[in-house]
Amino acid sequence: GELGFASARGNSNTESFNGRLGLRYTDDDWVHSMDLFGLRSRSESIQTSDDGSTSKVTNTTANRYTGSAGSALQLGEHRQITATLRFERDDFATYDRQSSFGLGYGTRLWNTERFSFDAQIGPGVRRTHDVENDETRTGLIGRGFFDMKYSLSPNTDLINTLLVESGSYNTF
Repeated sequence: GELGFASARGNSNTESFNGRLGLRYTDDDWVHSMDLFGLRSRSESIQTSDDGSTSKVTNTTANRYTGSAGSALQLGEHRQITATLRFERDDFATYDRQSSFGLGYGTRLWNTERFSFDAQIGPGVRRTHDVENDETRTGLIGRGFFDMKYSLSPNTDLINTLLVESGSYNTF
């Protein structure tokens, strides 16, 4: 899990809160996972009107939530067939709602005692809602998920993940 809070005070005040929860369950040759993420930020400033009066204005500047779940059938020590489902809600993005489903093949591309690099690729389908046009679209996508892990010490890992979903009308 992760939890973060940032606060800045000055000419304007800002606060940002984020959290993530990742769960993983292994059952023989199956690996199941779930990830939940949330980000919310707001700013507060003093505005002066034409008549000289002041007022405090509070704005929400970020409101994003994602959830994903997946299952993988292990084909060997570092090979697998995967199925994933992802949903995202972002009040400040062009696509305020996105959901996708993907199938894929995953393998470990690099493996040493301290470093590993995994990749999953495959086809999928994505459904998006465009706020500007109030239009919902569904289309085929190519999905790539890349996961890098570097062990700094026996109990500390540096992890970086990249998810790419590319279709005919949008690349996320």
